[in-house]
Amino acid sequence: MARYSLGSRIVRVGTLVCILLLCGAPLHHVAAQVPPDPAAIEQAIVNGLAWLATQQQGDGGWGPIGSCDRIARTGLAVVKLETRARELGKDPLAPDYQYSVNVQAGLNYLMALQIQMPIGVQPAGNPDGDGDGWGIYFRDPACPLHDTYNTSIALMALAASGHPELYGATGQDVVDLIAWGQADSNCGQHRGGWRYMLTNDCDSDNSNSGWVTVALGYAQASPPHGLGLTVPQFVKDELSIWLDVMQDDVNGDADDGGSWYAPGWPWVNVLKTGSLIYELGLVGDSKTSQRVRDAVDYLERHWKDMNPDPGWGFGRPSAHYQAMFAIMKGLEALGIDKLDLDGDGAAEWDWYAEYAQAIVGQQLADGSWPLDYWADNKIATVWALLTLEKSVPKLEIEVPFDVKPGSCPNPIETESRGVLAVAVLGTADFDVTTIDPASVSLVNPSLPPNIAALPLRWSYEDVATPYEPYVGKTGIRDCNALGLDGYLDLTIKFDTQSVVPVLGTVVDGQAVVLQIRGKLKEEFGGTSFVGEDVVRVLLKGK
Repeated sequence: MARYSLGSRIVRVGTLVCILLLCGAPLHHVAAQVPPDPAAIEQAIVNGLAWLATQQQGDGGWGPIGSCDRIARTGLAVVKLETRARELGKDPLAPDYQYSVNVQAGLNYLMALQIQMPIGVQPAGNPDGDGDGWGIYFRDPACPLHDTYNTSIALMALAASGHPELYGATGQDVVDLIAWGQADSNCGQHRGGWRYMLTNDCDSDNSNSGWVTVALGYAQASPPHGLGLTVPQFVKDELSIWLDVMQDDVNGDADDGGSWYAPGWPWVNVLKTGSLIYELGLVGDSKTSQRVRDAVDYLERHWKDMNPDPGWGFGRPSAHYQAMFAIMKGLEALGIDKLDLDGDGAAEWDWYAEYAQAIVGQQLADGSWPLDYWADNKIATVWALLTLEKSVPKLEIEVPFDVKPGSCPNPIETESRGVLAVAVLGTADFDVTTIDPASVSLVNPSLPPNIAALPLRWSYEDVATPYEPYVGKTGIRDCNALGLDGYLDLTIKFDTQSVVPVLGTVVDGQAVVLQIRGKLKEEFGGTSFVGEDVVRVLLKGK
C-alpha cells in the first residue's frame, strides 16, 4: 500500500487538519514523570517470580492439565524464568540459579510435545537451514488449531535457554518449519505472513505473526540470549512485503502508521502496532526508518487512550499487560527509550518509567497481577514480568564507531579524491571479527536509507579508543583523539566521493551525523548493528 508522511504530527480539529508545528496545538498535556523506585521494581520481580513458580504443575507445564494452550503458557513462563537468570548473570540451567529445576522441567515438558514433519521448498527460497528435509512443530492435544502460537512460544523458550548444544538442532528444525509455513508469493496480500496453522494456507494475521517474529528474534540471537540460529533471508524479505500491506497508510486519520489485524481487516490498536515495530526491526528497519517512525507516531497519539483497545489501559486499575509486552518488545528491541507525547519534536517521555509505575502499583498481595484484558492472571503475570524486566533480544546492537580514528574533530573535504578511513571499535564486550564486513554501509540518518556509501576494503588492527555514547552524538566535539586501547578494531576505507552524497545538502563547517550499519556474520546470529560519529564538512575553497 502506498503511504506518505507529512514529517510532523497531524491533529484533527473538527473538520480541519492542521500540522502541529504550524498550529501550535499539543496533543496531550504531558505531566512531569516520577522515576520508578529500583528497589520497588526489584521486589515486585522477586515476588512475581516466586508466585509464578508455584503455579507449575507436576508434569512441568503451566495451566490446568487438559486446558487449551498449555504449550504457550508453559513457554512464556519458562522464558520469564530464563531471562531472569541471564539478568542476574546466571545460567538458567545451572544449579546455582534459584529456578533452574523449574526451567528444566518446563523445557522437558515442551520437548516431549514436538512433532516432526517433512518440509518442501518455498518459491522464494529453500527453508531447510540444516538440509535434513524435516521441520518440527509443537502441538497441544487440546488445541490442534493453535500450532503457530504454541510452536513459536516453545521456540522462544528453547532459544532463551542459551544452550545451542542442547536445543540448537531442534530449534533449527522449528525455524525451518516456520519458514516453510510462511504464506508464499502466490498468496496475494497475505504473502509473507502467518496464521494459526503452519501449513502455508495463504492466510495471515498480526497476532500469530507477532509471535512468530519474536520467536525468530530469540532464535537468531547469539548465546547466551538465544541459539544463534539461521533465519533464511527470504523469510525477512517476504515479511517486509507483508508489513507494507499491514501498516495503515499515513493520510490524516486516527489509524495512521498503526498495524491492521489482517490484510483487508483494518482493526488497528497499540498491541499489534508494538508487534509491527518489532517485525520492522527484524527485517532490517531501524528506529529512524520511515515505517518505524510512522508506527511510533501512532503509539504516541494513542498513548493516553484509556480503552484497552486501542490503548494499553492508561490510567486503569488493571492495564492491558499483553499490549504493554507487545509495545515493550518493539521499542526495546530497536532502542527507542523516549516518546514524544506533546508533538513538539522532542522525545522526552520515558515509556518504561510509566509502565514500571503502573505494573508495580497493580501487583496483588500474593505476587501475581490481576486479569488481563484477554487472559487470566497467570498469563497476565508473565506479561507483566516480561515487560518490567524488558525481556527481549535486541534486534540492533549499538557499537562504537570512529571516523578518522584517533582524530577529533573529524573534517571531511568534499573535493577530496582520496579515501575516508573509519573504524568499528572492539571492546571487552564486542568482538569486531563477528561482523560481516561485506554488509557494512555508511548512511545519514536524516536521509533515505538507499543513499549509502559502500566500503572499498577493510582490515583488522587496534587504532582507537571508543567515545560514548555510541549513538546519539550531535556535535563535532563528540569524539576523542585517544589511540590504541588493546582491543582489535575493524578499519574500513571508503572512497570520499562516494560519501559526499551521504552528507546531503550542506554548508561549510556544518556538523553531520554519519552512521555505520551492517550485520554480524550468520554464525553469530546475523544481528544488525549501528554506530554514529560526527564529521565537519569542508567545502571547496574554504
